[in-house]
Amino acid sequence: MTTTIARKLVSRSRNRNQFSPAFARVLLLILGWAWISPLHAAPQLLPPVPPLPDPVGSLIVTMTSPASGSTVKGPTPVSATVRIVGSLTVQGVQFKLDGNNLGSEDTSAPYSVSWDTITAKNGSHTLMAVARDLANLQWSSNSVTVTVSNPPTITSFTPTSGLVGASVTINGTNFSGATAVRFNGTSANYTVNSSTVIQATVPANATTGSISVTTPGGTATSSSAFTVLSPPTITSFTPTSGLVGTSVTINGTNFNGATAVRFNGTTANYTVNSSTVIQASVPANATTGSIGVTTPGGTATSSSAFTVLSPPTITSFTP
Repeated sequence: MTTTIARKLVSRSRNRNQFSPAFARVLLLILGWAWISPLHAAPQLLPPVPPLPDPVGSLIVTMTSPASGSTVKGPTPVSATVRIVGSLTVQGVQFKLDGNNLGSEDTSAPYSVSWDTITAKNGSHTLMAVARDLANLQWSSNSVTVTVSNPPTITSFTPTSGLVGASVTINGTNFSGATAVRFNGTSANYTVNSSTVIQATVPANATTGSISVTTPGGTATSSSAFTVLSPPTITSFTPTSGLVGTSVTINGTNFNGATAVRFNGTTANYTVNSSTVIQASVPANATTGSIGVTTPGGTATSSSAFTVLSPPTITSFTP
């Protein structure tokens, strides 16, 4: 526009055949303004950018195992199917346990993962599968709820021996819901203190052997035996009297492991010949009274007394 005005002024001046100083100044001003003014580019219409196309189709993910409501334990296969609707592509399927990744993403059909339930606590858990398409969009399956019922384990127990009626602490795992505790097959009374601790009482008629714990998940058996101690008994002894140093045969039961034999409280030397026979010597300073035999199972006391004989002495004679 500025250039056009300058051309018109020059044309008029030519018609008049003169350039006045004032006219020259105006013309220079116009030309200078035209020189420093930015050129305005003609607007250009660009074609609109088309929006990114939405995914064509969908992925329908369905859990196929385990069945919802089922009880599982040990190695359990977890699987799902993916049905493609449209032109999508499955890049992989990630299984989830309680919202957390279960194993690695499976990138090829059939889609599955092996789940060892020993890594999960007993109780209710939720499984699902999430498929991933080429655009990294995720498509989730239905949720499946299962109950984990892992078998129990026994890691230790204490004490390792005891009498009938003794309290035994059993340590292990998955004790919740225990239905039975047995000492070498004999049912015992017990209390489940926690999923890892059971307090049991050695039952009457129990014998030495393993301890077992049964739950809905299975039965655990201890690797070592619990020794059931029986208190000793003394049925008889012979002779019933004697001097210090006399050998006395003591008859009874459960003498194995005897730790002491006493004559009216005085400790004697002895030999355990068998679980029913002990050979003891009347100790020095012994006095008349009962005989006692002590074992880890307790102490037996004779019902009758052993008479300690004293040799005669001659204090004097006369004449």
